Amino acid sequence: MIKGLDHIGVAVKDLDASLRLWQDILGLEASEVETLEEEGLKIAHLQLPGGVSLELVAPLSSRSVIAKFIAKKGEGLHHLCFEVEDIQRLGKELEQKGKSFLPGYPRHGSRQTIIAFLHPQAWSGVLVEVMEKKEK
Repeated sequence: MIKGLDHIGVAVKDLDASLRLWQDILGLEASEVETLEEEGLKIAHLQLPGGVSLELVAPLSSRSVIAKFIAKKGEGLHHLCFEVEDIQRLGKELEQKGKSFLPGYPRHGSRQTIIAFLHPQAWSGVLVEVMEKKEK
């Protein structure tokens, strides 16, 4: 079902300032920076040792889900993302166990993926993202 931890999502107000911090202080380098206009997000992935990345997520407008998160909780840890083999199958298995994806998921995500989120109330207060890499 789960192949491993893919990334740790961190909500940030200013992507450029956050990138400078992580790059200058800890020496991490952005492997990708991507704008998702339809989601109102700008995302940077910083590769960590061991194959996991740090995903810095910044809002493009005050209406984005990340802007609302930051307004309510401030900058910081937003989600954990696990790579899965088959997101559709996982959705069916979750439903059989009384759980489900948040409404509107699965859908396309960054880096050629299909993503879904699981409500934090069902997962000890942690927003969990699952993602399946699309064939290239």
